Amino acid sequence: MGNGEAAVIRKEMTISPGDFRRLLERLGGGRLRECGAACWRIGDVTIRASEMDELTMAALRLPRLAVSIDLSRLPPRHRDDFLRRFDQTFRRGGG
Repeated sequence: MGNGEAAVIRKEMTISPGDFRRLLERLGGGRLRECGAACWRIGDVTIRASEMDELTMAALRLPRLAVSIDLSRLPPRHRDDFLRRFDQTFRRGGG
């Protein structure tokens, strides 16, 4: 994330709210704090999630969340590292 890039990252994620929260706790390493309904803080980062319509492909139905990650309070030099850890935490195997 270079200088001048947006400090709020938006993602659509196929994950249930419960699994999202569980993985956020892993990412936060004891620093996860609630800041409202479907809103959490990990240090200087604020993360919000809202449910979207399920993703449907034939008989497959997947829960979906709209996620925003606000990095504006995090020093720019730490943003790439946080996003890398977020992506690693939420990475799933696939084939």
